[in-house]
Amino acid sequence: SFGPERAGEVPGGGGWCLSAPVRPPGRRAVVEVRLIPGLDWARLFRRHSPEGAVRAVEARRFQLSAKSDRMGLRLQGEAFTLPAGAGGDISRPVVPGTVQLPPDGQPIVLMAEGQTIGGYAQLGQVATIDLPLLAQARPGAQIVFRMTDVSAAQQARLRVAADIGRIRVGLGLLR
Repeated sequence: SFGPERAGEVPGGGGWCLSAPVRPPGRRAVVEVRLIPGLDWARLFRRHSPEGAVRAVEARRFQLSAKSDRMGLRLQGEAFTLPAGAGGDISRPVVPGTVQLPPDGQPIVLMAEGQTIGGYAQLGQVATIDLPLLAQARPGAQIVFRMTDVSAAQQARLRVAADIGRIRVGLGLLR
């Protein structure tokens, strides 16, 4: 039988559970996104230790500009200082999530309708799993980068995919 056996029981309950409660993200005062170091990382932070470079990025807090659009999210805050030779190279491929640094040092996160080739310095790549958080942020939202690596970003994506799979199974049991 797929129905409840006693009053108050959930039909099909006990056949599945989530590893942790899943709640919609809602509106956040501060949006933290994972950032994987980009092509120009070494040039941008050549005067920093690896730990100092991470601190230099994570200590900054940016505000999402009203001038943002589906091509790119413009961030305003403490500008990055671009050393000579950082950016302005021949054009290189870019994808949604690439964080570019134009000459003013204010980051631009490329989004769904962004270009496919760019010549600005590339600070890093926002982890794919965090792109929806940025896409849903409102102008004025505070954005903070948290450094990560490809492996950790992939693990985060797999955890979310597993939770979504369990939710789908659970919903199938409740039909």
